[in-house]
Amino acid sequence: MSETKLSPQLTELSVEDHLSLLQDQIAELKARLAHYEFELEEGTSAIEGAGTGLFTNSFIPSGCVVGEYSGTRSYRLLVPATGRYVMWQKDAQGKPRFLTEDTYILWLVDEDEDDRPWMGDYPEVETGIDGGVSGNVMRYANSDDEPNLEMFVTEDKRVMAISVREIEADKELFWDYHPGRDKDFSVTPDHIETELQRFITVTDKGWVRLTEQALQIPQKRGGKKNKKRRKKRRG
Repeated sequence: MSETKLSPQLTELSVEDHLSLLQDQIAELKARLAHYEFELEEGTSAIEGAGTGLFTNSFIPSGCVVGEYSGTRSYRLLVPATGRYVMWQKDAQGKPRFLTEDTYILWLVDEDEDDRPWMGDYPEVETGIDGGVSGNVMRYANSDDEPNLEMFVTEDKRVMAISVREIEADKELFWDYHPGRDKDFSVTPDHIETELQRFITVTDKGWVRLTEQALQIPQKRGGKKNKKRRKKRRG
């Protein structure tokens, strides 16, 4: 994780002043979000194999809120035994509806403790926003190592796209949602677990739990087996 150095003036601020400054910045972003009026539309991406991309029909100044990545809340849980994810969304009754693709899901790594059915060594449940369901055109913005947009996640888990430099009309919009990862769109993803009966159970409350088989991390050939006990959260 990169580190941001504070200016001498900021380092002299109290904790309360820092919080007040951050709250003012968030309020300013929300106010700007309510007034953005950029003409965005989908088109053929310049990235080979990416298919559809997102373009602006109007000039965008640097530092502007371009749009919000909206959609349906989604969840995923890592299966240690396979290195793949079980993914789902909740139906009207709060029960999981499992997914077989996540093309337009923007995954967030933060999650409130009360929403986590795991503790200890269990993998954490991660949330995401599925722009393919009840989403908008922001879902067509592809990932690139030299983006002209960056993400800003608010305290209530809304994801805003902020322009990091001036963007001319008719240009494609990018943000880097996989920093440091290969962005070869010709590679077919293989990160979604489909053998659900082997690796998960669903409680009466709709919680997705891993089975003991799912928690068995494969051992390298010739290595010693070191089985680690894990504790479940009660309730």
